[in-house]
Amino acid sequence: MLISKSKLLQIIAISLCALTSCQTGAISISQPHKSAIAPLQAKLNQETTMIETLQKLCNVLSNAPLTAQEAATSLGTIVEDQGKDWPVIVRPSNSAFKEAQIVRQAGTNEPAHVELILAETNKLTVKMLSDAFGNYSKPPKLHSNRPTKLVFEVDIPNMPRTCAVIADVTPQEHGVEDGIVNSVTVRRDIRLE
Repeated sequence: MLISKSKLLQIIAISLCALTSCQTGAISISQPHKSAIAPLQAKLNQETTMIETLQKLCNVLSNAPLTAQEAATSLGTIVEDQGKDWPVIVRPSNSAFKEAQIVRQAGTNEPAHVELILAETNKLTVKMLSDAFGNYSKPPKLHSNRPTKLVFEVDIPNMPRTCAVIADVTPQEHGVEDGIVNSVTVRRDIRLE
């Protein structure tokens, strides 16, 4: 079930109202002061925008044929493209991401995967990714000092390709469940029938 932003903000407002003992009427609910909602709305918009960017990127990468430049321009402005086997460097339109690199499939101009670097002020959590993309798998580590990786498989119906959202995670108090995402790679996969 998807909840609209306005409905979610209304739920937050009601919760804030209950926590702060604001007056409510039998028919309408008094809204908390706008200054109480503004930080929550900003955080909600930031999180939604990050997830929407990842969902849009999965949708783009699930198309075929697709060039590295098409994938790049769907994210933002191309900063550098040396062609051939070099990645395309992108300044994402979404400021929650500092940089994106579209890595080409060897010997082609098709994207293999996109590496996204988060802006330092933005936090992406495992919970946010789970809420958007469902269950994840945790591939084994080859070395104990390597980051924990979580893989969210994304299969958009009727698309020629699939994608995987791969998160490098720093586990927190409760392990990866409340972990903070350091970087994200969105991999373009061949659809297996």
